[in-house]
Amino acid sequence: MNETPVILVLGPDEGPRKALAESGFDVTVSESRRPAAVLLDLDEVDQPYPRIAEVRAQFPDAAVIARSRHVEPRHVVEAVRSGAQDFVGSNASRSFSSISRATEPLMRLPLCKCPCLGIRL
Repeated sequence: MNETPVILVLGPDEGPRKALAESGFDVTVSESRRPAAVLLDLDEVDQPYPRIAEVRAQFPDAAVIARSRHVEPRHVVEAVRSGAQDFVGSNASRSFSSISRATEPLMRLPLCKCPCLGIRL
């Protein structure tokens, strides 16, 4: 039986935490837990792309999902080059369902076999 994946949400917006929790994920803001995935709000950090690399180093087995209001292809590509496995826009009303869809494959897999979630450019 698989455990419910832990999703670490790094950012001040309550919306993603609520949407993921309602989708059945174990959501945390504590970096002391071992997450299956990290949702990182790039709009809330000074150096977003180096922060992605830091998160990847801190949680090497976790999928990193970058979230930003800057959804132009160059931002998405830079986030992926920095180590993000997926990218969701934060300015669209449907972004919470996008986050749930991006993390949905984690619900079916053991924590140690977290796949790359794919890139939607």
